[in-house]
Amino acid sequence: MADPNEREATLRLQAYAATFIDILGQGSKLRKLRESQWWQLTPETKTLLSETYGRVQRFRHLYRSFLDAFFKPSHLEKQFLNSKPTNEELALWNASRVSDLRVTCIADSIIALVPIQVKGGVFPFASVLALMGACCNTILSSFCERRAIRGGIALGPCVFNTETDEVYGSAVSVAVELEKSAGWPRLLVDPEIFRVATIFAEHCGTERAERLNATLAQHCLSLVAQDDDGRLVLDYLGQGVRRLYDIPKRITDNAEHFILSQVSEHAGNEKILHKYQKVQEYFEKHKYP
Repeated sequence: MADPNEREATLRLQAYAATFIDILGQGSKLRKLRESQWWQLTPETKTLLSETYGRVQRFRHLYRSFLDAFFKPSHLEKQFLNSKPTNEELALWNASRVSDLRVTCIADSIIALVPIQVKGGVFPFASVLALMGACCNTILSSFCERRAIRGGIALGPCVFNTETDEVYGSAVSVAVELEKSAGWPRLLVDPEIFRVATIFAEHCGTERAERLNATLAQHCLSLVAQDDDGRLVLDYLGQGVRRLYDIPKRITDNAEHFILSQVSEHAGNEKILHKYQKVQEYFEKHKYP
């Protein structure tokens, strides 16, 4: 019989940031594929395959490429490293770096998990900011590729099973709940991210690494807005995003063109039309000269 203490040693409780993102419109396309003469691989079948699994594959590649890009050291972090930090400051900064970014694909949904290593009572925000930044770019780029997504970004304690590599906990479940309640193409933000970021945004400390972390927490807060229904959302066209990242006008124009095309296409379907009208309203509020 296995030693109970030995089994407990395989479980580790730690913080995780998580996203759960779903591609919209796949269900109807898959039903059409099921109802077609798919065994004959007709031109219609090939088109539906491209619009279902092909589209999912392209989205997975897009999202992963953004995650890889945003988890590289930022300009602020490079400045910090070049400033000859002390060993203590360097240890605190290293705790904020991602060593185990996990991306899991399930049908037309994708989960990204980032472990957060709390060191010396400091909750590092480099990883959270990278995850939020990647999501901002992903939703805009998805619109440009004529693909709508919705999802949730959450933060919380999770159990990591070293035997099975399983991550289980509130970050995952809350991200899933947020996606389900998003209602239309947008990314809801867990209030816990806002709460914890607010605490550390105001806690500059004396160490340079702590001050850097406070700045990163402030940037996280700048990417969050309150939507018309009171929900916290990722403000992917807001001023906070534009201060951090360059968003070419052609990207926003192409994204808005897709949204307008969906408003026109679904004019006779009030349920779907409402969803794209909400996104249209968001774009109109964030018009830049």
